[in-house]
Amino acid sequence: MIVVVETVPSKQKAFKFMSLFTTRVELHGAEGEDYEELHKEMEKEGFWRTIGIENKDVKYHLPTAEYNYGSRSSNSTTNTKEVLELAKKAANRTKLTFSVLVTKVANDRREWHNLDKVEKE
Repeated sequence: MIVVVETVPSKQKAFKFMSLFTTRVELHGAEGEDYEELHKEMEKEGFWRTIGIENKDVKYHLPTAEYNYGSRSSNSTTNTKEVLELAKKAANRTKLTFSVLVTKVANDRREWHNLDKVEKE
């Protein structure tokens, strides 16, 4: 099982996840406020928009319209199809056509470059 630590903004603390997924949603013909609505709808489904480093008090914003989703249950069977359905459910509420890509994080490792740091409140 893969165990990673990510920071969920609404909880303001780190959680260990047994399964973690990166999800990208593109809204076709969208404007800025459409993505704001998408962000709210994705959060309702359990997605969040930051990434963190284990054992460090640093978080970064994911690129626009990219989200994390994680399962904390040790006996979780969450798979990419289930996460896809959650993302589609949220994106459908925007009333726009959309594309979605879901990728399961493997080997407890992700790399990134030049993401904006989340400023502390």
